[in-house]
Amino acid sequence: MLVGRQNDGGAKVNCSVYTAPVCLREAYGIPHASPGSVHPNNSFGMYQIAWATWLPEDLDLFYRTFQPSLVGRRPLVEPVNGGYMQTDIQISPFNLEPNLNFQYAVALTSPQPIINVQVGDMYGGNINNMLAAFDKYYCGSINPSIDPVYPNSQPGGWNSSADCGTIRPPKVLSITYGDSEANFPREYLERQCLEFLKLGLMGTTVVAASGDYGPASGFSPGTCIDPLTGATNATTGLFSPTFPASCPWLTSVGGTMKTTQRASDTTGNSTTGGEKPPRLLSTNETAWSHPSGSGSSSGGGFSRIFPSPAYQSSSVTSYFSAEQSHLRTIKGLHSPSGRGFPDVSALAYSYLAAMHGKIITASGTSASAPVVAAVVSMLNNERLNMGKETLGFINPILYRHRHAMNDVVTGGMGGCGVAEAYRAVEGWDPVTGLGSLDYDRWRDVFLGLP
Repeated sequence: MLVGRQNDGGAKVNCSVYTAPVCLREAYGIPHASPGSVHPNNSFGMYQIAWATWLPEDLDLFYRTFQPSLVGRRPLVEPVNGGYMQTDIQISPFNLEPNLNFQYAVALTSPQPIINVQVGDMYGGNINNMLAAFDKYYCGSINPSIDPVYPNSQPGGWNSSADCGTIRPPKVLSITYGDSEANFPREYLERQCLEFLKLGLMGTTVVAASGDYGPASGFSPGTCIDPLTGATNATTGLFSPTFPASCPWLTSVGGTMKTTQRASDTTGNSTTGGEKPPRLLSTNETAWSHPSGSGSSSGGGFSRIFPSPAYQSSSVTSYFSAEQSHLRTIKGLHSPSGRGFPDVSALAYSYLAAMHGKIITASGTSASAPVVAAVVSMLNNERLNMGKETLGFINPILYRHRHAMNDVVTGGMGGCGVAEAYRAVEGWDPVTGLGSLDYDRWRDVFLGLP
């Protein structure tokens, strides 16, 4: 696995099997930032919930192994409604996600400081609490029956001691947690989604993981929608879109894997649906689907709450034209008029990470989303150094410049009792979106904007 040393001092990695910072730089052309290039107005934050805590000894193990110059580097903790972090109970559900998020975000964007937006007290916290901390006009949207109310998490209205408009939102915000749309009232999700739009218009790019279970919103014990009861507790049934990835006013990130990581998973579809601009078809990436057959795969599909936005209408129309025969086989299981997600994708398989004193492998869009967020933050930094503004909501630009993607056209995903729910095709698809990123082509597009 680890043989010799790389030029930057880190261990050499077999990038045909594993994913590490050096592999991501190689795959997508991500450069090292120069030490003096960090613009004071640039910021990159990652949302974490109460109890979810990175461990300093694991960060340093990761850095010593892959980027020794970063040993001792720590995220800047921005506490919201208590910002509860604990390290006494060290188990995977509390530590894996934040360890993975910050190990890669710091490695890719250093010397850019990374902000840990830590939300909630020991009784919990959620995205709505974070949005209220960003925007005092949103505090009235807190729903005590759903959202923890700091400090005692009891119903009865917004507590005046909670953070309300006290936190400045970062210019890039990565969210790797999600839940089923069906678990919340429509009005609740619509109002939260509009707040993401507001952030985008104010110059913040919000990036969200699309999920890890194909058309379902989770795995155990079952998160598909029971067609009789509407509950999200079925192992088969209606497809269950994941929120916030399904919100049209943020950038949803799916997952890919290298064809060498699963040689048998390269057969998918490559179908053309109407005229498309020239694009680079990826020959070394396929849709992420766990080889073990565990049910893990790139999340995606169509929202049951939000209609398809104008910026993706032609791309989605082309997808339906290309896949009309296959889509007849899942008719009634999804909402074809809904917002399609993900928008883009990145490698999501076999990440090397430090966890409880060991180097382990981890997979999922919780890995790929921070990679896309890191690249946007680096491009923001370049724009700020040019005297330009940060990018904010990027989806209309992404769909207008589809040639800037590595179009992933093989593989697919299944779930909710369907072996093949959606397949990757040429152009946009609800498995890998428009495709994976390419730093130089993204740079040409985004730095060329006013």
